[in-house]
Amino acid sequence: AQADAHYNTVVHQIAPGDSVVMFSDGLYRATNKIDDEYGLKRLFDSAHSLAGESLIDIFDGLEGDALAFSRDGKFSDDVCIVGFRLNKLMS
Repeated sequence: AQADAHYNTVVHQIAPGDSVVMFSDGLYRATNKIDDEYGLKRLFDSAHSLAGESLIDIFDGLEGDALAFSRDGKFSDDVCIVGFRLNKLMS
């Protein structure tokens, strides 16, 4: 990380059964044949359509949707997708 970098902080309350998925910018920066970017809107739409699925299915679905959009079925940047599902709260 750069010393002068600024990162936005977002706080959300999660509940048992909720999933949290994080990803690198390579996922939404994929471009198609006319150089349109996949973008955050398409990524979020894809994520919403996968709500309730297993984490593996969410990861596969997000990756697959972005790859289907991309110019040659490949990413031009590195991609990382990680996440977790909250099973229960500790008291």
